[in-house]
Amino acid sequence: MQDLASCLEKAFGCDALLALLTHVKEHRQKLILLMSTLIAAIDAPDCTDVMDDFPSNFKDEVERMQKVCLAITCLASPIPGFLDSSPADVEWVLKYKGDNSMVTYVRDAFKDSEAWTKLNDELLAKHSSALLVWQKVQDCVLALKKRPVEKEVIMMASENLSSWKKATRVGSLDGLESELQSALHDAGAEMQKSNGEGYTMQFFSVVQKGLQMYSDSKSFQLCSQLTKLQSKVGQDLLLKDLKTLLDKYPLECSPEAGDKDMGENLDELLRLLQQCKTVSGLQGDDKEKFGAAVFWHFRPLIFKLRASCHCLWESGDNDNFSK
Repeated sequence: MQDLASCLEKAFGCDALLALLTHVKEHRQKLILLMSTLIAAIDAPDCTDVMDDFPSNFKDEVERMQKVCLAITCLASPIPGFLDSSPADVEWVLKYKGDNSMVTYVRDAFKDSEAWTKLNDELLAKHSSALLVWQKVQDCVLALKKRPVEKEVIMMASENLSSWKKATRVGSLDGLESELQSALHDAGAEMQKSNGEGYTMQFFSVVQKGLQMYSDSKSFQLCSQLTKLQSKVGQDLLLKDLKTLLDKYPLECSPEAGDKDMGENLDELLRLLQQCKTVSGLQGDDKEKFGAAVFWHFRPLIFKLRASCHCLWESGDNDNFSK
């Protein structure tokens, strides 16, 4: 059985694997595939069920091989926790003090190779932050695969992509970016087909900015076409966005209305008012809603002025009141 353990050690540390480790830049995906296959084989019931029948030295060799596979996977794959690998597996290899030739070769490759060192630096810098956002990334990818893709999903993915890139390792968001690109293409085509009907100016801007992240000709062409469409229907869309925002304000404009915080809407209201060339398109109830919006943002001042005027009137100081 000692010979069997030795054979396993030599078989794993063959020239083909050593070549892949030495040239990790060129063979990174091959390494991930190979390690994934080996880890799956070790964890398979056919293997685990009979492992207790083997002597301890052979089981120890299998455990070392599994640990090395997980360490290589953790560094080579940008996906956090891929196949349950973790930085602890890498640390185990780097701190290995034994004489197992398989482990020592991988350990020395990790330490002496500039490519492996960079991968380890990236892992240490991004692993924790990547884990924090990874569930959201996965949920977003699944939502982007559905058709039709909800507008809110496209907006969420586009607006978070930059911060997610900062939090994750290079290459881990390739799937998300591919799905988002496809969703943006579909959305852009539908927006043109409907002449912008049913879409907000905010969504126009998000789709345009999203398409600008890609360098392919289709994304560039769609972005250019949406820019032209936006210039044509933009004011109508802004007015529609303004009406939607005004619906969020209570119509009650009296002290009895209570104290509601509308501050979160102020930036959006100012942005829309600045971009709208005119609000003359507001008619009927919309005008009343606009007045309510102004009231809620100036509510403390309005009540203070009312109280001051009332005091002046009650004091009989009509001269100051008239001023």
